[in-house]
Amino acid sequence: MGFSPLPFSTTTLSHPSSSSSSLSDRWMDSDRWILSGPRSMTALSAVNKKSQQKQKQSRPPPNVPNMADFEYQELSIQLKAMKEQDVRYTQLQADKRLELEGYITRIVERRPSIVPMNRLAEVLPQTSWHLAFSTEPIMNDALPKDATITLDFVNEEQVNYALEFAKTLGLKKLTAQSSFQVDKATGGVNIQYQTITTDVFGLKNLGVGAFGLLQGRGTNIATAYFDGRMWIEQCTDKNIGSNNSYYYNVYVRNEQVDSNQKN
Repeated sequence: MGFSPLPFSTTTLSHPSSSSSSLSDRWMDSDRWILSGPRSMTALSAVNKKSQQKQKQSRPPPNVPNMADFEYQELSIQLKAMKEQDVRYTQLQADKRLELEGYITRIVERRPSIVPMNRLAEVLPQTSWHLAFSTEPIMNDALPKDATITLDFVNEEQVNYALEFAKTLGLKKLTAQSSFQVDKATGGVNIQYQTITTDVFGLKNLGVGAFGLLQGRGTNIATAYFDGRMWIEQCTDKNIGSNNSYYYNVYVRNEQVDSNQKN
C-alpha cells in the first residue's frame, strides 16, 4: 500500500468566503491549481529539448542490456528542474505526466536497485526525502495542490512524516512524529504515527485535537527501486482490478537537509 496521507477536513482547508476579499488573493482558485506557470513550464520545455538532443547518445548499443539509463537520466533531470522552478507534479499537463510515468515504469522493470533491500534500514537514518512525483489518485485529488510530503529519518527508529504548505491559509506544516520498521526481505517501510503537531498562525508544535485520532495508525511504502538518491514505490491499483496496473510514488533525497541533520 502507498501513503495514507493525513486527512484534512473540508472545513480546515475550505476557501475563504467571497465576502473576505482581503484574503482572497492569498488563495489560488481551484481552476488555476492545474495551471502551468509560463516561466516554469518554459524552463521545463528547454530541459526537454536539450534532453531530446542527447537521446541517441544516451541509448545503449544493441548488444548492451538496457538498464533504463536514458529513462533514469531524463527523470532525474526533469524532477530537478521542477524543484528548481518550484513546479509541483500536480501542475504538469497530462502528456508530461504520462511521459514521466513511462520513465518510472521502465526504471522499475529494467534497473536493479543499487542498494539491496536488506540494507535499506542501514541507509535511511539521517536522510531526508520529499515526494517529487506521484501517479497515486489520492495524492492528486485529496491533498491541497500546494502540499509537499517530506520524510525525515531521524535515526534507526524514528521518522518525521510531514506535509508542508506554500499557500494554504494559516497552515504551514503538519508533522507526524512516527516510528518505522523496514522489512529486510522486501524493502517495505512500515510507518506508525505517534505524535501529531502543527505549525499554524506562527505557533509551532501545537497538538492537533482531531488528528490525535491518528496516533497508532500508519502507512507503508512498498519499495520497488532505491539507490540512495531516488526512491520509487510501486503499488497495485486496487481500483483497476486484475489488470496488473500500478501507481508510483517517487521520492528524491534532500541533500542539504541531510547535512543539517548531521551537524
